[in-house]
Amino acid sequence: KAAYVIAQKTQADSILAVDNPQQDLPNSNYEVTAAISSFSHHQVLRHEEASISNVLSSLPNYDVLHLCCHGTDNLKNPLSSGLLMSDGLLTLRNVLNSQLSGIRLVILAADETGLSGISLPDEVVSFPSGLLQSGIAGVVAPLWSVSDFSTMMLFTRFYIFWRGENLEIAQA
Repeated sequence: KAAYVIAQKTQADSILAVDNPQQDLPNSNYEVTAAISSFSHHQVLRHEEASISNVLSSLPNYDVLHLCCHGTDNLKNPLSSGLLMSDGLLTLRNVLNSQLSGIRLVILAADETGLSGISLPDEVVSFPSGLLQSGIAGVVAPLWSVSDFSTMMLFTRFYIFWRGENLEIAQA
């Protein structure tokens, strides 16, 4: 219910996009351009600018986060799962320690970030569930390795449906 309440109270007026910290995703620029195009207030942390400290300090200032990067899952220790930034791994533990709240949506355009841990099979412990626990209203994350081109196409259409055609996030 907390996620629903946050979603109802939070407008999606601004976006922070992380663009390809490792500089090896050839379609990330197109994806990020599509993501920010319908937001008047946006910031892009591109390549080496996408450091752990820059991302963590910028997160609380935006309603939507679009993270176009590589992800890694640690199934035995989900708090060590994370996103590869220009200077290392931004872990779920880092994000939880930031005590974020009031963010409407996080898009994890990164491989396998939706997988859950294996230590507690009756509990879902994953990067997305940790984000929800930290007070973020909604998360979109893949459960498998994704192609850079396919991801760019998917999220380009997602933003067209959500922001351009005013569909609800779940419908988009």
